[in-house]
Amino acid sequence: KIVWSEAFVTGSNCYGYSGMETDFEAAIELIDSGKVDATKLVTHSYPLEEIVEAFRVSADKTSGAVKVHVCQQ
Repeated sequence: KIVWSEAFVTGSNCYGYSGMETDFEAAIELIDSGKVDATKLVTHSYPLEEIVEAFRVSADKTSGAVKVHVCQQ
């Protein structure tokens, strides 16, 4: 189908490679060094007992959730 319709396919990778470290490793270093405050990314927080609701909110595009945090408390 792709060949017949002459469609273009663009791939993506969750964590790209940039030189000697992955994007994920670079992000962890920035957070660990304090250069980036990752707590500002957390928009919702739930106790473990409410994990079903946490997943529902994280999947709901209208919730405004950026990062949903689930903790054991």
